[in-house]
Amino acid sequence: SRGWRKSTGLNIFDLVEELGSSCSELLFTSVRQEGTMLGPDLAAIEQLVAISPVPVLAAGGVGSMEDIEAVRDLGASVVLGMCLYTGKVSLEALQAAVS
Repeated sequence: SRGWRKSTGLNIFDLVEELGSSCSELLFTSVRQEGTMLGPDLAAIEQLVAISPVPVLAAGGVGSMEDIEAVRDLGASVVLGMCLYTGKVSLEALQAAVS
């Protein structure tokens, strides 16, 4: 909350189990990784995919095609930002990967 500067004290894993069936998708943003391009929180993504009754979209930390593939291999979709903005991942590479 408050621009990700103050913790709510809520546990995302508990919330997914409690509220997941009320959603069509779950957007998970790892605020610790967001904008760093140092890799996504694969452990959290894996756990969320395992317990979520709906598709998971994962954001934060993606900095390479390998990161994208790792998230997709876990069964989640990937939200991209900084890696596209900075050119670390190109649209051409993304298009080739999904062709």
